Amino acid sequence: MFSKKILIVDDEKQIRELLSHYFNRLDFSVRAVSSGKEALERMESFIPNIVLLDYMMPGITGLELFPQVKKLFPFAKVIILTGRGSEEIAVKALKMGVDDYITKPFELTKIRDLVRYYLNQQREEIISVNGKYHYPLEDELINRYEFLRLAHSHPELGVKTISSFFSFSRQDFYNFLKRIKEFGLLGIIGQRELKKLIGRYQETRLYTKNLPGFIPFPFLDEEEGNTTYNLGNFLNWNDSAQIKLEMIREAATDPRPHVGSICKKYGITREAFYQNYRAFEARGIFGILRRKKGRPRKDGGELSMS
Repeated sequence: MFSKKILIVDDEKQIRELLSHYFNRLDFSVRAVSSGKEALERMESFIPNIVLLDYMMPGITGLELFPQVKKLFPFAKVIILTGRGSEEIAVKALKMGVDDYITKPFELTKIRDLVRYYLNQQREEIISVNGKYHYPLEDELINRYEFLRLAHSHPELGVKTISSFFSFSRQDFYNFLKRIKEFGLLGIIGQRELKKLIGRYQETRLYTKNLPGFIPFPFLDEEEGNTTYNLGNFLNWNDSAQIKLEMIREAATDPRPHVGSICKKYGITREAFYQNYRAFEARGIFGILRRKKGRPRKDGGELSMS
């Protein structure tokens, strides 16, 4: 899933403990440090989505630290914590590119709302959905797919940075990638998850054999530099389930989706598009997986990927 990681940088112990306890209760992953130097050291292993940054600290101020934070992790959202009567500092911070500020003493609910707002904004900067078509970014399997896809569509970010957006590790990336190359879209579903979905939907016709030879999407331009991670190496025309997901994803992420153009691009009829979309809407990725011809088996036999 999308990660919720906060770095609190404040020299006041009471503030650090208050915010740490509060956001831990809200299921955030929290780290708290007392100085700018500690913050930079911590960010080498903990890349936060949100940084709550005190302005007035000994050694280095929050505004002096801010450019270094953004250099390490450009996508981090930074909220400056200032004392009352520091409006000039707040204005200066916003001009520098700080996302927002809040004055002390603050209400916990107010800072919670700010954090949630900027988490959502960060997610929309990575994957923006238009709300016209169903594409559940809170779904675990969709998150796994977007995790892999983001690394291939923005290889300049690197797997480490990509991992920081999600609650997955770099090892998860390599595991998911290996399975999706071997089994197609089906590969991002674990064995236990697959058995649960099969039981839930009484489906026994899934096609679980290895995919045939890889053929990139025909409408992709030639990638420059032939990098390991690019869309040409990720999108597989032979995996019908991935084609369906890409169609639905395009309809859901295009600011002005046009189903006719999408159908023409993917070589599919409108009727087939909506049929697949309804299956996805009802059962998610499981609904668009490749299936064998014929009726489901009455004995409900188990399927395995081999």
